Formats: sequence, C-alpha cells, structure tokens
Amino acid sequence: MHVQFDTNTFGDVLENEGCLELLVDMAPKLDWWVSISLTALPEVLGMDDEHYQLSRARRILELRQRLGGRFFIARGWESLAFCELSVGIDSPLHLPSPEVDEIYYYLRTAVETQSRDAGRMFVFTKAMREYKRNAREMFDRNKQRLASIWRDQKITPRTMGSMLAKYTVASVPDWLVSGLVRDKYGRSRYQLRSIYARPKRFKAILGWSSLVNMVMFADIIPPGLISGHPSLGMLKRHDNDWYDAGVAASSAYCDVFVTHDKTLRQRCEFMCGKGMFHFRLTGLKELLGPGCP
Repeated sequence: MHVQFDTNTFGDVLENEGCLELLVDMAPKLDWWVSISLTALPEVLGMDDEHYQLSRARRILELRQRLGGRFFIARGWESLAFCELSVGIDSPLHLPSPEVDEIYYYLRTAVETQSRDAGRMFVFTKAMREYKRNAREMFDRNKQRLASIWRDQKITPRTMGSMLAKYTVASVPDWLVSGLVRDKYGRSRYQLRSIYARPKRFKAILGWSSLVNMVMFADIIPPGLISGHPSLGMLKRHDNDWYDAGVAASSAYCDVFVTHDKTLRQRCEFMCGKGMFHFRLTGLKELLGPGCP
C-alpha cells in the first residue's frame, strides 16, 4: 500500500518522536510504501528558522536510513502530468535518481555541516516566499472581478450548491485542461476529449484541474454566504489553496493520502466521489493510532 503525506502531516511525523517511531514500526509490518512528493517538499523544508529546517532535514535522512526503499520522494504533480501526456505512469512513482540523489546530497551536507547555506536549503525557503507572494497578488487581483461575476450573474448559494451537485468529470473547464496540455507542455495537437474519457489514465491532470476549479468557485462566492448551502463548506477560502491543489494532485496515484487539512480533505473526498481522485483519505491519528497528536 502506497501512503503519501501532505505537508502538515509529514511535518508532524518529523517533529514528533512517537509518530516517527510508529511509522517506522508499522510500515514494514503492514507493507506500506511511504512518500512525500516533490511538490510538498519545499513547504516541508521552507521555514525561515534554521534550527527547525536542519532538524527536519535530519529526520528525513533518518527515515530514509531506517525504512530504506520503503520511504521515497515521489514525483511532483507537474512531473506526473507530463508523464500522463507522454509514456504514462510507472510504479512506484519515485523521483528519478539524478534528482533525488541531488536532494539527499544537499540534505546530508546541511546536516553534517550544520549549515543550511552549505546544503543550499535556502532554495526551499525562497520557493515558498515567492509562491506566497504570487498567490496573494493573484488573490487580490481576482477578488474584485470575481465578486462582480457573483453579482452580475445573480448567483446564489442555492444555485452554487446545485452546480456542485451536478459536477462530473465533464464539468472540469476544458480551458483549464488546455492550459496545461497545450500551453504549459506544448502538446498543441493533443486530443482533450481523450483525457476526459479516461480519468484513471489522467489522474494528476484532472485532479489538479478539478481542485483549481473549486478554488475558483471559492473565489467567486462571498465569504459571508458560505453557510447559505450545506455543500458550500468546502469552498472556504485559504491562501494556500493553489499550492494544496498541487500537493493533492501529486498524490493522485497513491492508495492513501494523509491530511488533516479539513477543507482540502472535504474537496478531495468530493472529487473522489466524482471520479477525479481514486485514493482513500485519512488523518495521521487514523493512520498511526492514538500515539500521534
């Protein structure tokens, strides 16, 4: 069974001795393959505090040493999407050797020298700062425009709830999928209908696109009207929504996705019910038992 963690639950494992020991004990006994994706890794290691950054790096190396091949860094969602459009997805979903070897080299260097600069770990911090700045700017740009869409099209919580109830694979906007396939990856002749017809063949592309579509719904609805329909709770807006969409999409091929982010879990459960995702969702305590916080 392939178990993949999101940023926060993996951080909890790294920082809680009891959780780490439970994971190391249970993984071989229950035949788990445990991973964190390249999409989530920058956030796991992207804090400003050098002490915590080095501590997490040391724990990642410890997990690798103690679990061996049962612990691995998995491909990010963009790599999965590229593979879906090319040769398909192999299993397991390890990051290719040159990339993963470089990551572990710098983690070891940072830990052995007790210097994140020597291990070039500043790249993780820089990546998260840039992401958060860009996400905030994008949110501010869209907020007024999307509010006008809500007003001008006379959308209500009830009509939004009805749209969600009728949501299917076919509801994922083709311009979102086209933006990935044709603009980002340059596959101008790729038949988009083949993606919609085979959702299990294009898990990462459809998973990411559907979650981003939910982010757009969340941007449209005024926060004060979220309680206007029982289906709208999952549309509560968070600054990390775009990033979380990538983290979830990078887990599209795992058996179990571990998260305690309530909103992300609600959205992923919704998309599992609609055929966009095919993993099982669980929390850290559900996975490892009461020994975890």
